[in-house]
Amino acid sequence: MNIIKAIVALGCTTALIGCASATGELRGHLRSFGMNNDEARCVSRELDDSLTTQEIRSINRVLEAGRDDRRSRPSQVIRAVQSLDDPNVISAVALANAGCLLLN
Repeated sequence: MNIIKAIVALGCTTALIGCASATGELRGHLRSFGMNNDEARCVSRELDDSLTTQEIRSINRVLEAGRDDRRSRPSQVIRAVQSLDDPNVISAVALANAGCLLLN
């Protein structure tokens, strides 16, 4: 019985670490697009609450590919995410960006 509990606990911990690392990576990408620490933390937290880890990883991929150090701006995050052609993700990113950029 204890072995089963340990396996379940390990599985839950591994899932949380994977999610946390995807969210942490997202926060870093948002900062590279010109968001300050508070804005990036807010947006990544909002997206973590509303999207799956797989969706966050998809965002990370397009942000990593679409960043231009000379011209990257927070408004370009939405433009980059539109390439995913996923209305749920685009909507979540737009709402998180708008809310967090206005509040911070």
